[in-house]
Amino acid sequence: MLHLLPTLDIGAAARGTAELATALSRGGGQPIVLSEGGRLVPDILRAGARHVTAPAAADGAFARGRLALQIRRLIRREDIALLHARSPGTAWAARYAARAGGQPVVVSLHEHFTPASRRERWYAAAVAQADHVIAVSTYIADHAINDLGVPPERVTVIPSGLNLTRFNPGGVVADRVIKLAQRWLLPDGVPLILMAGSLRADKGHRLLIEALAHLGERPFAALMIGDDQNDDKATQRYIKDMEDLALSRGLGGKVRFAGFCADMPAAYMLADVVVNPSLLPEAFDLTAAEAQAMGRPVIAGNHGATSEIILPDQTGWLIKPNSAHALATAIEQAISMDVPAREALALMARERVSRQFSIDRMCAKTLALYRSLLDRRAG
Repeated sequence: MLHLLPTLDIGAAARGTAELATALSRGGGQPIVLSEGGRLVPDILRAGARHVTAPAAADGAFARGRLALQIRRLIRREDIALLHARSPGTAWAARYAARAGGQPVVVSLHEHFTPASRRERWYAAAVAQADHVIAVSTYIADHAINDLGVPPERVTVIPSGLNLTRFNPGGVVADRVIKLAQRWLLPDGVPLILMAGSLRADKGHRLLIEALAHLGERPFAALMIGDDQNDDKATQRYIKDMEDLALSRGLGGKVRFAGFCADMPAAYMLADVVVNPSLLPEAFDLTAAEAQAMGRPVIAGNHGATSEIILPDQTGWLIKPNSAHALATAIEQAISMDVPAREALALMARERVSRQFSIDRMCAKTLALYRSLLDRRAG
């Protein structure tokens, strides 16, 4: 099996690739992962897979064509039986490379995109021509069928899976939590509101700050964990703008930004509530799933795939998107929960994630799809 994705940095596609590589290796397979590299390459290698470094994120017709030729050579040299592309760009290269040998191409769709430009139309065509499309949510499955023209019989919904051994409240020792609290200089005895996501305007940092301003004099701390891009001037400028906004709203000292966090399970354990104020619909709300696995209440906009992950009034709050007032109201309710209500929510949230969003379920459904496609090709 050859898995293709732009990079192996943090994200659902990269993490899912690492977990699938582990499952394939345990089953006697020989997975190969092609990408530009990233933080998760060591995980891929520990899983028993091989990593091939290639310009998988390169853009432009020439770069895509060169990538396709490199993939074709790899198919021949390694006797690849099936290709699994994890992005629309790698889907185009995979489809082109597999033409000669007729290997099945599976495309995982992790994003919603509108095929407006010529490049995006090429990508949409590559997705539509795949032997099968894995959609990470029903929201994305509907997009693949209605917007990209994929026949419904060639679409399967397989949500991203979580490592429930890693995301397990019982597995996080107190020392890990204490170290993070000290590193981030978090105050004792006040509720912590946690947001985890890329440091971009569409992720809703401004919306959260405006909502926090509605809480008045109530004591709290808000922590925004995001990409560790200290050499990225645009990111640093964005952080400065958000910090200035917080100061202007009277939130000085209450709102702070942190960089990349390698120990998200411990970070979630610190939180009283986890918020995803994304302005745009999410293809799959990984933060909501992870936080629920850790038994934390989640607040997010009622759009995209988030509504498939959070059970309102049972595991969190689904609110009107882009509404600071609705977000503030939900935050106030969440940080005011008594202990029995919080414990009941935690139990329900973890049970739901275990049932619907486990790695084992994701891997089993994906491997079953691989077998089906390979059997069809053989027979």
